[in-house]
Amino acid sequence: MRKRAVGKVCALALLLLSGIAASAAFAKEEKRSLTRLANVTLAALPNGYLLVPVKLHGSDALMYLNTGSAVSVIYEAAANRFGLQVKELDPDSDRFSFGGATLSKLVNVDSLQIGNVLFGKNTQFLVAPGREQRYEHTPIIGTLGTDLFSHVDFELDLAHRTLNLFSQDHSSGGVYWSDSAAVIPMYRGPMRDLYFAMEIDGKPIETGISTGQLNTSLTTAASKMLFNFDEHSSGNELEGDSGKHRVYYRAMKLTARGLAVSNARIQLRTDNSCKVITKTFEGHAAAYSGSDCIGQYPLELGLSVLEKLRLYFATREHVLYVTAADAPAQASSAAPGTASTLQGQAVPPEQAPSPASK
Repeated sequence: MRKRAVGKVCALALLLLSGIAASAAFAKEEKRSLTRLANVTLAALPNGYLLVPVKLHGSDALMYLNTGSAVSVIYEAAANRFGLQVKELDPDSDRFSFGGATLSKLVNVDSLQIGNVLFGKNTQFLVAPGREQRYEHTPIIGTLGTDLFSHVDFELDLAHRTLNLFSQDHSSGGVYWSDSAAVIPMYRGPMRDLYFAMEIDGKPIETGISTGQLNTSLTTAASKMLFNFDEHSSGNELEGDSGKHRVYYRAMKLTARGLAVSNARIQLRTDNSCKVITKTFEGHAAAYSGSDCIGQYPLELGLSVLEKLRLYFATREHVLYVTAADAPAQASSAAPGTASTLQGQAVPPEQAPSPASK
């Protein structure tokens, strides 16, 4: 039986960006109208993590947003309070771990609503141990991963704390707010998690997109292979030296098909349990190997880079459209839609499902 574990998320410092640029990747004439299904204002906790307002069986609740997780989770206490029927996973199913515990249960939700979008009876959540938290008297009941958004396009405008959901029924071109954008091929890993190939200081590397992390990080296994430096090399910036806990950063340049982020402050992640190889797929990008590292990536974009960007995830086209957050605006071509019902599948960002050891 294969097990899949929950990826770790650390509390990290903010990135400092000196420049973001996006080049024109498609002409204005090629854009077609989009139908916006929902416009949602995200809540931000004091520590920076983001919360999505939802309605579960008609009751107001909040869920962490973690685009770095392929699956969504509801806390066991919330499942019990809402009277959800908890079922055991099939013995042959993949397993996920969460906070050190293996997740072996799931629930079907009859009604989960985000804005005007109602996710129907086939929406499933893994059940994780844990009590409900609260933010301004509203319960936090779990975490939303990207599985829930597999039947919609979604846009993240984190500078304005906005999540938009769009119909997938449109022609290519997901940027309605600007005349130009970077157009980047987007992939789904074996866990159905989202990632893309990016260059860091000119070297291609598989990159995760995680709103469940505050900072952007690079594993030292990758930095050694690609650039021959690690956390002890000269040119690093040391922060948080308490004698026991040391955090190292390095200014590096991130680029991807028309997008450039200069002098990004990258945390060096010293967990080298995953081996880094150079794959022949996606331009010989550096990537993790081995089943224990499925759903994890050597480079992880965190909130403090993502909030400088505006991203449109065209999930059916497998394309990521990106501009700077302050890209020049144009007249919107996104038409508001009516309430929609979708079938979907639905963890706190500090813990999100990813591959566990067998």
